[in-house]
Amino acid sequence: MLHRRSLETLANIAKHPTLGPAVKEPPSEALLEIVDGIKREESGLGEETEEEDEGGEEGNASDEEASRSGDGQLPHLRGLHEEAYHKAFKDQQELIRRGDDIKHLTHALRGLTNCVIFRVTDANRVWGLRRLRREIGILPQRCVTFTSPESIKLVRRLLHAFFTALAESHASIEFLEIASGCIVDNANRISADMLVKPSSPILNNFRLNTLTTLHLSLDSKSPEHNATSVNWTYDLIRFIERFPELSEVFHE
Repeated sequence: MLHRRSLETLANIAKHPTLGPAVKEPPSEALLEIVDGIKREESGLGEETEEEDEGGEEGNASDEEASRSGDGQLPHLRGLHEEAYHKAFKDQQELIRRGDDIKHLTHALRGLTNCVIFRVTDANRVWGLRRLRREIGILPQRCVTFTSPESIKLVRRLLHAFFTALAESHASIEFLEIASGCIVDNANRISADMLVKPSSPILNNFRLNTLTTLHLSLDSKSPEHNATSVNWTYDLIRFIERFPELSEVFHE
């Protein structure tokens, strides 16, 4: 998801004279789990297991079809607050339409002057997700799935916003990881064509000479074409060409 409050907070942290330079790399999943645990204890909510936290968030499409309730509703949508959901979705669409996602990310990258490690991953829960859950009643699906055009469209936009911000901010990063940690049955990883499309004049000419290490976890399939070896390799090469000083590339 692209969450306005999360992006605004990131940009504000980045421009802070003390906090911005202090950020070295994104927190690990283990650290986030510790922070979440502390917050739950302070709020008196007690322990919440990962299994409970995941419950109702994501599921296998065929399993969901088989377990629809009598009114035809999918199990993980029974707690949905439709009005709040549509409001949040509309705000996300407006954020994208105005280009504010790129604006906030660009400001953040300019301010995080000592942050040289970046990870684009669904393994960590984004800041503000629990608040959104309370508002709309469910956790949004955090995995890309090729069976959902909207899922593909949003991930393309997320990647496009990140790389456009990277180009416009002239940030000097050294390590980039693009990976998927989802283990849901109907989940896909990011495909090679998502890394280069949609493009723009600034991305067509974008080259980042400071990046030396790239870690990729890509899907062997593609929602755009049959992902033949020629197409898949061509898209990947186009992406890697943006980083002429790469010395280490890892792929899973």
